[in-house]
Amino acid sequence: MSFKYPTSPLLSQPENTPEESVCSLEKRSRQCTDTPLFCECIQIVEVPPMKNVDIVLIDEGFGGNDSHTFHIHGYNASILGRSSFAQPITKAEVVYLDRNKQLHRNFVNPPRKDSFVVPNKGYVILRLFTDNLGYWLWEARSTGISAGMSDPVMQFLLKVGDRESFLPVPLDFPTCGNNKHPDMVFETN
Repeated sequence: MSFKYPTSPLLSQPENTPEESVCSLEKRSRQCTDTPLFCECIQIVEVPPMKNVDIVLIDEGFGGNDSHTFHIHGYNASILGRSSFAQPITKAEVVYLDRNKQLHRNFVNPPRKDSFVVPNKGYVILRLFTDNLGYWLWEARSTGISAGMSDPVMQFLLKVGDRESFLPVPLDFPTCGNNKHPDMVFETN
């Protein structure tokens, strides 16, 4: 699934984003029903507010040797753990290692960052305290396939809380239309 920006701000104008364009890690968007090989959608990962949330990002390492630098908006994450392996590793293998407590976590003064590297053939374990409600963009800044070339940036939105927990939008708050520069618009509707 490739990330597709919403056409207007989700926080202040949620009614302008069609539900069929939203997807998650578990569910493809309805717009992608007929496109099994390629899907463009607004990928949202929902988390509850006011909780410690651990997120494990994995680079399986199949097909390349590039690591990925991620940047998160709205948060500094505690980096609890990070490591790489000698050969490619699957998500299932990392989940198995984690469930068997074989991924080391540092809980004593872990570094806090808004940008971090997910090593090739490895993982990074992050912890967030979800006290900043709203929609927050996560983006991989380096998704190069070879030196001097890059493919589309990997992105998703972290939704912290729900509509009822967000601050109300002021009555006279300005609205806007499509937030894409004309050179970035690929669809014609």
